[in-house]
Amino acid sequence: MSKETLQKITFEQLIQRSIQREQDKMKVAEIEVPSIGGTLLLKTIPENKLLDIIEEGQKGNSLSENIAAERKLIYYCCPILQDTKLHQELGIAEPFDVVEKLFDLQETDFIAKEAMKLNGVESFAEEKTEEIKNS
Repeated sequence: MSKETLQKITFEQLIQRSIQREQDKMKVAEIEVPSIGGTLLLKTIPENKLLDIIEEGQKGNSLSENIAAERKLIYYCCPILQDTKLHQELGIAEPFDVVEKLFDLQETDFIAKEAMKLNGVESFAEEKTEEIKNS
């Protein structure tokens, strides 16, 4: 778009944008997990927590560090995985281990990508995947 065709942003547009951003913070999605035979509810997480997880994954020099960041993302985006009764039943001490206990690497990657999409940062996940493949 050229500068001549751009219009000045109005007060109402800014208010509407603020409302939209607040609504985006409450998005949810259901994704199918074939191995379980059902759907899993994902929700958006606070931006600061999301950025911390992304940075953690980008700092990681190994595949295991990146997978750990994916598991953390899944844990925070999926409320049912945060249930302490589930942790007790599965016999896990560390909360993020619930993801490893329930999902294999392929499922973890798929769920993490869906969580990234829901949170509006899927390009980060794709870039990191390409970087790992090329190293």
